[in-house]
Amino acid sequence: MRIIFTIDYSPWSAYGGGAQRSNHNLAVTMAKRGHDVHVINTKPPHEYVNTPEDLPYTHHWEALPAFVSKRDAFFRVMTPMFVCKKAQQIMASYSDSEPLIVHSNGEEGGRIHKLHSQYRFGFISTPRHPHYPDTFFRYPFAQIPIIPKLGLWLHHGKYLMQASAARHADFVSPPSHWAADTLAEAFDIPEDKLYPVPNGVPAEFLNYHRNGQVSDGPIVFFGRLSKTKGVDTLVKALAQIGAGNLPEVFIIGRGELKPELQTMVKKYGLNSIVQFKPWMSHEELGEVLSSARMAVLPSREENFSLAILGAMCVGTPTISTKVGGTPEIIQHRKTGLLVDAGNHHDLAEKINLLLDDRDLCDNISRAASSHVRGKLTWDDTAERFEELYQQAWELHS
Repeated sequence: MRIIFTIDYSPWSAYGGGAQRSNHNLAVTMAKRGHDVHVINTKPPHEYVNTPEDLPYTHHWEALPAFVSKRDAFFRVMTPMFVCKKAQQIMASYSDSEPLIVHSNGEEGGRIHKLHSQYRFGFISTPRHPHYPDTFFRYPFAQIPIIPKLGLWLHHGKYLMQASAARHADFVSPPSHWAADTLAEAFDIPEDKLYPVPNGVPAEFLNYHRNGQVSDGPIVFFGRLSKTKGVDTLVKALAQIGAGNLPEVFIIGRGELKPELQTMVKKYGLNSIVQFKPWMSHEELGEVLSSARMAVLPSREENFSLAILGAMCVGTPTISTKVGGTPEIIQHRKTGLLVDAGNHHDLAEKINLLLDDRDLCDNISRAASSHVRGKLTWDDTAERFEELYQQAWELHS
């Protein structure tokens, strides 16, 4: 099967996150399973991105009209036009009799359906945004008034292009049932087009295991240092517990909130236990998590978190929040602990629980690792998508 994946930015860009890594991981897995895989990423024309040389798929760059890769690039709404053109060039080299799939991951796929007039292919859309503007929920999609719609084009054009991709796709396959429900409401996607397919755990974490009963390891946060990831909630929870009652704490990552977090740590007298560490590779994180007391990932929004999957895979007892698709990953008190987002009192209570209850930690560690390794690998994800791709292709046969 020929598969063309599309997504704005890349895992190696200055701005790139879980969506880009998920797309890459799925593409790698599909290539290893014998499919002919192409990936279209976007970047500003003059931005240098150090792309790996040993990719198992064929990689293509297309233009993103901006100076640098960043979340709020105003003209990223134009990338569907460029990505569609690149996809057309790839399609032109294939015979109509060969199964062909285009799998878009965001707004860059908003014009792919235009190619159906020239080529036969199945079209899958996997929206990965964790939230959408309120306007989508105030009106039925086809009845959004002109003024609110103009506001969307001016300020949130990428979401309108994401809606275009999803509404024209054969199937819409977000990573969680929560996301499927959200898309059904926001974009009026029919239920029979929605097929949630969970992300898989990044393969690197499969090589690491928590070292038995960890009694003196650190509490670990890793991810983007931003308000959405809830790191400020963690710092407030640590302050409530008190530095004298805590082990070391590693805050691993980079982001715009770092100066504010450092000020908070100093203000609350946590300098003696909190260490800020730079962004780490999955291999480095695997080493840290193998000897960690627990992982605390208190996001305010998530779709289907790769960070949570990685920590659970290693067997690190994990605390996260009741947002997005996270309750579909963590079963409370079975494979992890869940707290209310933004509630540092609740978080402090759950951190203390794991510090005090060694048996609970060990039970969670074993159950979480077994669950992720048994059901949430990228091979599991790829197998589900292969079935969906076949159904999409047959719709056009």
